[in-house]
Amino acid sequence: MSENHVMMHREKIKARRPVRELMKEYFRDEENAHKYENGVRNIDIEKTRNNYALVEPPSPKELDRLRRERFDLIDKRRRENGQRGLRKDTVDSLMTIVQTGGVFIENMTRDEQIKFFEDVVDVMREDPDTYGKIDAAVIHFDETTPHMQVLTSTLDFENNRSNAKRMMGNQIKMSVDQTNFVKSVQAKGYEVERGKNTFADNYQEWKKEAEQKYKIKINRHNEHLINELEERETQIDMAETQTKEEVIEDLKTFYPSVKFKYNPKTNKGKVVGTNSENYHSEDLHHFNEDESVNTLKQLNIERLLKLKEVAREKQLRTEKEEQERKEKEIEEREAELNERDELLNNREDDLNEKEQGLNDRENTVVYREQGLEQKEEDFDKRLREKEESFNEMYERPTYYAFCEDLANGQMKALQKQNPNMDVKEVLFRDFKVKSSLVGSDGDRKIKRAKKDLSVGDEKPTVEKSKTSEKEKGFEFE
Repeated sequence: MSENHVMMHREKIKARRPVRELMKEYFRDEENAHKYENGVRNIDIEKTRNNYALVEPPSPKELDRLRRERFDLIDKRRRENGQRGLRKDTVDSLMTIVQTGGVFIENMTRDEQIKFFEDVVDVMREDPDTYGKIDAAVIHFDETTPHMQVLTSTLDFENNRSNAKRMMGNQIKMSVDQTNFVKSVQAKGYEVERGKNTFADNYQEWKKEAEQKYKIKINRHNEHLINELEERETQIDMAETQTKEEVIEDLKTFYPSVKFKYNPKTNKGKVVGTNSENYHSEDLHHFNEDESVNTLKQLNIERLLKLKEVAREKQLRTEKEEQERKEKEIEEREAELNERDELLNNREDDLNEKEQGLNDRENTVVYREQGLEQKEEDFDKRLREKEESFNEMYERPTYYAFCEDLANGQMKALQKQNPNMDVKEVLFRDFKVKSSLVGSDGDRKIKRAKKDLSVGDEKPTVEKSKTSEKEKGFEFE
């Protein structure tokens, strides 16, 4: 192999595999570089600080989060479109290692080496359909030969799928991709050559097979024409294989509910949808079964495309029927909801009517309560007045008795001192004079009591007053 060779090696990374550890290896430092020394790689930890990041992700954790978000977005779009979601083992990333011959890269300065790998990154950026979208790229200067490690995404947001299978292809495609990769690097101005081509290493065997195939004697004058012819045939075979794989992948991805039966020997078959009465027949197969895929691979591209067309028609018909069924179901549910809504409105009207009746009754009860409270207040007031009146009526006879005893005692004493005096008449005149001088409330009651003993020519007695109070319910000793 020439010391000026350049080559790339690619590996698939499934969506469920985190790249945290891989990113730690890519962007290793002096503290953790020893963990990646396996005796073959010959990592020189003293040079690890010289490693150079061309495309650096925000962080390993952030890159895994970004991958999950991309995956979930495409998965959501597919489900919204009625398609099957992405498989958990879908390949969403590719790991690519770009390696050169030792003499070629070591004859460059560090800046020239970095410029070379930057140009290689540009080659990959210019052809995302082959290499994918670059998420990370780093140059390792701490190993025997400087090389670049790149992580790219295979997700296709336009078609909501992963292009990993198409990007990687089979051995023929990988060989062609290696050749095209070298040509692209050469176009950047570098004198590099392709690495070992396992499909052309045995020249004599190849020459013999080519002469039998093309019925021509190969010599140095026509050898390049045979190479070009074989390369074109390889590209055609690769394109057909790639197209067939894409069609099969479409059948697996977009029409998983459709079944088919096909006999390669008779070149006859049929496709049925879920609405067919023969859908559950054991002779039918899903597009996503391994046995079915093997059968599909045996078909030529024309039959595959026809099969895809029929499957699409069946799928569209099935989706249309499903849509009509859903529309009918929604209409029935809407009618049921309208009926329930009307019943609820009627119940609401009844409830409002009952609520109004209860409000009226409540207002009546409130008015009655207020009336009773007013009556109670009036009754309490009358009762207090009556009690005050009764108390006053009780006090007056007491004063009557007091005044009578006082008058009798004075009259007896005066009559004894003045046997010839009309004592009662004298006391009455004296009482009238003194009573006019009484001004206090307490004296007013005494004044009234005294006045009741004798008013003008009428002379009511205490006995008469007692009799009057007895009639009102009072008892006296």
